[in-house]
Amino acid sequence: MSIEKIDQIKKEVESMFDVKLKKLPRKKIIYEGVAKDNKTLVLISPSSKLHPKGHGWVDITKIQRDLALERDLAIIAFRLPDRKTYYVDFDKLSEHLSEETMMNNSREGDHWKLYIWPKYIEIRKCDTKLPIRPNALQELVATLADGKRWKFRN
Repeated sequence: MSIEKIDQIKKEVESMFDVKLKKLPRKKIIYEGVAKDNKTLVLISPSSKLHPKGHGWVDITKIQRDLALERDLAIIAFRLPDRKTYYVDFDKLSEHLSEETMMNNSREGDHWKLYIWPKYIEIRKCDTKLPIRPNALQELVATLADGKRWKFRN
């Protein structure tokens, strides 16, 4: 069960959004770029093994969240085994990353624990389940184009 390589995810996002992404210094899974209209995009792409219960798990740190919220568009691409990648508009996720759902420990500091199930994302200490589908970057692009949040080439 292989996990999609981050370089492949980066290439797909660059192609779909017509932007060149560069890795942020000292960040293994975070890339950013600037489009021709000067809008900024950040890609965060954590990977996860599968828990025996059937879900992946990822920690989103407060630093990652803050970086994402500073950009015009933030995409998070959760990479799971069997080459399944779940693309999410970070704005939809960030609504649920509150002080109440935040956790803290000495390793990650302030963070949120996310469980990636086959059809939804669950945030620990939050009742909302965010629907997802694997490998649906095209659907995310269509949603963003409809909402006029990103200018796509014709």
